[in-house]
This record gives sequence, structure tokens and C-alpha cells, in this order.
Amino acid sequence: MRTPNKSSEECSLNPSKGKNPKSSHLKCMYSDIHSLGNKQEELELCAQPESYDVIGITETWWENSHDWKTTMDGYKLFWKDRKGRRGGGVALYVKEKFESMEVSYGDHKSSTECLWIKIRGIITKGDLMLAVHKSSIRFLEYIEDCFLLQVLDMPTRNGTLLDLLLTNREDLLDNITTNGSLGCRDHNIVEFKILLHMLKTLDFRRANFKMLRAQLRGIPWEASMEGKGACKCWELFKNSLLEAQEHLHPLQRERKKANKRPPWLNKDLLGVLKSKKEAYRLWKGIQIAIEDYKNLARACRDAVRKAKAQLELKLAKDVKYNKKGFFRYVSSKQKHREDRGLLLNRAGKLVTTNADKAEVLNTFFASVFIGIAGPQITGSSSYSNACVVPPVAEEGLVCGLLQRLDPHKSMGQDGIHPRVLREVADIVAQGHSL
Repeated sequence: MRTPNKSSEECSLNPSKGKNPKSSHLKCMYSDIHSLGNKQEELELCAQPESYDVIGITETWWENSHDWKTTMDGYKLFWKDRKGRRGGGVALYVKEKFESMEVSYGDHKSSTECLWIKIRGIITKGDLMLAVHKSSIRFLEYIEDCFLLQVLDMPTRNGTLLDLLLTNREDLLDNITTNGSLGCRDHNIVEFKILLHMLKTLDFRRANFKMLRAQLRGIPWEASMEGKGACKCWELFKNSLLEAQEHLHPLQRERKKANKRPPWLNKDLLGVLKSKKEAYRLWKGIQIAIEDYKNLARACRDAVRKAKAQLELKLAKDVKYNKKGFFRYVSSKQKHREDRGLLLNRAGKLVTTNADKAEVLNTFFASVFIGIAGPQITGSSSYSNACVVPPVAEEGLVCGLLQRLDPHKSMGQDGIHPRVLREVADIVAQGHSL
């Protein structure tokens, strides 16, 4: 349930760089204060022992007379007052140890009471975006458009849910509780943690597919799925496969792009580079002749060029089976990202402006639900529903489709990697033919 004209908070991820103390989570607190002027001391008393990293406040009711006592030791303050009338106002306290800055979106002179704060580099893949809103109807209308999830399901005032806690990732927030209040206010304090995940991927170099196949082969698929519907059968299969994958496939941390080695850099090249640096040190110390150093430098240069050429040749030969690796390497060499190409509207005319391109793309995506395709689709054919034949999926067909999965593709929302399905295709097909 979305309630207008009440407070809300949002957190999302955006990639960038930065440096900040490492931690597994951020401890956050939020409350609708209804005048912070007479509750400032109590807020400080509450914040220090709990050691909150971020404190969000709405209804600050600050005026110029309160400027001298709004700050807290150890925190950096961001705030926005209501313009033109009494009351309102939002504020965010962020610990000084974090590199934080205010971000402006749209018209910075807008009367909308909201704050956007970026905390740089506290997670593996980028910055953390935090916001506190005194929300309006228009803000609530944008929630679904931005694919945000409301995760607060506890009442925050007199048994009623009046506050929203929004995130773009369901697993980003944890330990969401409502506890107490400030002063005599009947609005509860909301506490939660923002988990700073270290992104991990499956490490196929250490995967044990032999044991995975043996474990799946020991599951009586036919007996387990007998008498169950399609949805329950799918849940049973997915949970069994994910459980086996979790036990037999180790995970590895996904390194930052900036720290990744070039794909052509191997142990042999690292040894050559080390020898070159050592030779340079000896030459500077007048222990070897300059010709010896130049010979090592030329050998190092030739080895690097040869390794790069061999990698590019291998990518070109395997492009049919590893398109993702080929285009990832090509994209890494581009200095500028190309703009979106020209599109055709329903009338078959080219559109050039960003607004027109967005409208064409929206129409195309909506065609999935309304069945109307634009001129981007050619060669489509219509099918008659006069003769409906029940689908038939034999074991050989299912196995063949699974074995043709691209192992270089990323896993979907179900968490099952295509390479895992490809490795156990014959076993999975036995219990999933129709």
C-alpha cells in the first residue's frame, strides 16, 4: 500500500569508483520527527551508542534560529527546508568517515522535499545512492516505473503503515525493525541495515561436475513429480539443482574492472616483465650494459605483442561459440560508447530525437503484451488457433536444446547457470520430457 504525503527512503546501486572504510553493512535509522528542534539532544543520545552510519529525518521544522545546533559530532549533515510555508523539511546525517556528497536531479529549485546522497566506493561494484523524501503523489507514480520494491511491512504509527522503504534490490536490506520513538512522538523509529555485498560468481575451474551429475542422478524425479502441477514441479527441480550447485560449485569474488588483468597477461609474461624491471634497476646501478637492458626490453615487447596476437586470433576463431567474449574484448578497446542507432516508428519513418526513440522502444516492448508489432519486426508470420496441438517434448529434444545452451551467457533470475544445465543435460532431460 502506498500512502501519499508521507515519508519514504530509497537505496540503489550505481557503478563508480571511490575509497572508504570496508564494512559488511551500513546501519541506518529513519524517523518522522515532527520538529527536531526540541529533540536534537535525544537524537544525539540515541545515535551515539547505536553507532548509526546514516540517519534519515523528515519533518525537521528547521528555521534560521536552529542553524547553530543542527550538527552532530562525527556526522556530515545534508538538509532541505520547506519553502514558502512553515513545517516540513528533510535531513540526512552521514558519518564523516564516508566520502559522501549531495546529488541533484532535475530542477534544484523545485519545492519537492527530497535529498539524494551518494556515498562513494563502499561496495565492490560502485557507489551507494541514498535518498529521503517527503513524498508526493507524483513520486509514488514513479515507483513502478523505476522498478523499486517496497520492503517495509510493519506499522510505523498507531498500527498503520505510513512510511515506505524502497530499494532496487530485494536482498540489499536486512534486519528491518521498528523500535521506539523520539520524544513523545507516536511515529516509530525505523532501523535497518544496508548489506554491502561482495559480488561473487561461480568458479568453474574448481567445479566438480562429476559429483553434481551423481547427486542429480540419485534424485527420483518421476516419483517426486508425480501428481504435481507444472509450477510445483519447476520449484522442486530448481531448488534441487540450486542446492546441488551451491554445495559442489565454489564461488569466487568478482574483481573490480579496474583491477582486472588484461586477458593476454599470463605467468610467463609476468616473469618477463619482472626480469625487465630487474634489468632496469641493474642498469641504473651501472651493473649491466645498456645493450643488455635494451635486449631484454625488446624481448619483453615482442612477447607482449605475440601474446596479444594469439589471444585475438583465438577470439576470432571461437567467435561462433563465444560471442560474448569476443564482443567484450572489442568493447574494451573502444574509447567512446556509441549512441543509440536510428529507429523506425510505426509509419516507417526514421526518428532521431531521444524522446522519439524512447517512444518507439516503449511501443516495441508493449507489443509483447498487446500483440502489435512495429516496423522493426520483419518476416513475422501469424498462426491460426483453429487447430491446437498439445505440446510434445521428448527426452531427446529436451536434451538437445539443453546441450545447445551458450555456456558463456549469464544466469537468469532463477540463478541457474547455462553451463551447469549443459553439463547435466542428459540427466535433467530424463524427468522433464512431456
